[in-house]
Amino acid sequence: MLVLVVIFVLILLYAWYIEPNRLQVSHQKVTASKQKSGSLRILFLSDLHIGYFTRSFFLRRKLARLLALHQQEPVDLIMLGGDFIDRNPRYLDLLGQFLAQFAAFKVPVLAVLGNHDYKSFANEVAPLLSLFAAHEIQVLRNQSTVVATSKGEVLVVGIDDLHQSAV
Repeated sequence: MLVLVVIFVLILLYAWYIEPNRLQVSHQKVTASKQKSGSLRILFLSDLHIGYFTRSFFLRRKLARLLALHQQEPVDLIMLGGDFIDRNPRYLDLLGQFLAQFAAFKVPVLAVLGNHDYKSFANEVAPLLSLFAAHEIQVLRNQSTVVATSKGEVLVVGIDDLHQSAV
């Protein structure tokens, strides 16, 4: 019985402290038929779930690692995939500190919201949208936009969380 309790506690520790603070990097190659100049490098980051179990130290460490990767292999566009806040809007300031750091990349940054973002704000996401706007990050909500990058223009489409959207 004690072994099961220990295993359960270890799983909870992993789920609450380790996994939310991890950064997994993978490289994917996508070929575009109308691509004109070089390869477009996109940094996609999602599921931050900033909340009780996410410490600012881990967020700063993630950003430092991303900036180091950007210096080695510069990106042309940053896309943020939602689920920024986990359960409680009081972590909005911590998210703002994190978002402010993306200015150092000097590339366009776009975002979509996730289901946790809507749940955290009881579907009233105006404060979250204002925070993104304050950091010059465009949030696409069932919209498309043409983004100018160092490699040319690219069309980006952002689809809202399907449970919150009219799509």
